[in-house]
Amino acid sequence: MRCWQGLVYFAFVIDAYSRMIVGWQLATHMRTDLVLDALKMALGLRGPGADVELVHHSDRGSQYTSIDYTQTLDDHGVLASVGSVGDAYDNALAESFLDSFKTELIADRVWRTRSQLELAVVEYVGWFNNARLHESLGDIPPAEHEQHYLDRQAVAASLHSPSGLAPRDGDEDHEGATTLTIQSTRPN
Repeated sequence: MRCWQGLVYFAFVIDAYSRMIVGWQLATHMRTDLVLDALKMALGLRGPGADVELVHHSDRGSQYTSIDYTQTLDDHGVLASVGSVGDAYDNALAESFLDSFKTELIADRVWRTRSQLELAVVEYVGWFNNARLHESLGDIPPAEHEQHYLDRQAVAASLHSPSGLAPRDGDEDHEGATTLTIQSTRPN
């Protein structure tokens, strides 16, 4: 991306389930720190608790295959997956987002300062996650899609409770076994 103060690079992490941007970072360089900061934001936002194993897919850029980046994935129990050379389809979700990002925000714009550019990106990510309709999600925004999932999980939990209320940790079901409630924000 361009501004009068020079080039700015953008790294992001997108949730394949909800299409939500869960981590992002801007920098004046393409070093590992750029993508590592985006990954750390995503890990901090999502945290542990998924009921399936988390897989991180990226291209074969040196930033994504660096020791620091792969170690961070390993430290958080995230499986690393890298695309094959020359295959644009295995990273189609990320490529689709970049196309939308360039069309809807960047186009032929040049910002005066990095701060103005960063503010524009913050506003775009907020709009993309909370207001932009996604055809693949049934024409709703990612945040609404995730909320629908949480609502369905709550209904399913209440259906399995004899009282019709969701069980709490330590509650006993009708057969005398202790029930533990494991919460997950979404399937990863």
